[in-house]
Amino acid sequence: MAGTAFAAACTSSPSADAHYYGIALWGSAPQNKGPYTDLYISKGSAADWASGGFIEQTLWEGPSNSPSGSYWVEAGYTYGWEGKNILTYYRADNRPNGGGYHEHQITSITPTVSTWEPIEITYVGNNQWNVYYNFTLQKDPNGYNSISTNNPPYSEYMSTGSEATSSSSTLASAYSSGMEYYTISGTWTSSWGTGTGLVCNSPASVGWVPTDKEIDDAQS
Repeated sequence: MAGTAFAAACTSSPSADAHYYGIALWGSAPQNKGPYTDLYISKGSAADWASGGFIEQTLWEGPSNSPSGSYWVEAGYTYGWEGKNILTYYRADNRPNGGGYHEHQITSITPTVSTWEPIEITYVGNNQWNVYYNFTLQKDPNGYNSISTNNPPYSEYMSTGSEATSSSSTLASAYSSGMEYYTISGTWTSSWGTGTGLVCNSPASVGWVPTDKEIDDAQS
């Protein structure tokens, strides 16, 4: 798909939840089994961490063939976690079957600033999506693997980039690179396709660098 055309400027995202986004969003993707990207871990700070706020860089996918992203599985790293001023990996999901929204800290590995982390979300059958960090299932503090259950196939929605709960939070230039998705036939396809748009709320920002395989997202 290299060479496909994309909008140069980002559009505003819905802000009813008072979050700030700098993301690439493909809401009309071919039916698939999940996305992949390499996240560059950048310096950041969550201004509202004490009240449960955060700023994060994330990979999302929408299960249950939800093109609007009403349901999702997400994985990435975050500054600020449940009232703690920390940098940590995490995963979360919002499931049509099984109790709505859940979030989990990942503690079996620790993010390091100025390094790359491969993140992959893949459907493996039986309404289960595996979440891989560095191509491996990781664990939360209770020892559970990074798996999202009760989430039916397939995906028609994927996104990657930054999200913050305060306009005063910061994230230096971060990158989602090597963007791919897993086809229904079982092959990885390089880059994301026509219809992938850039979405942002100031002071969050996002831009292609320079193709459909990598974005630069930040918040100043």
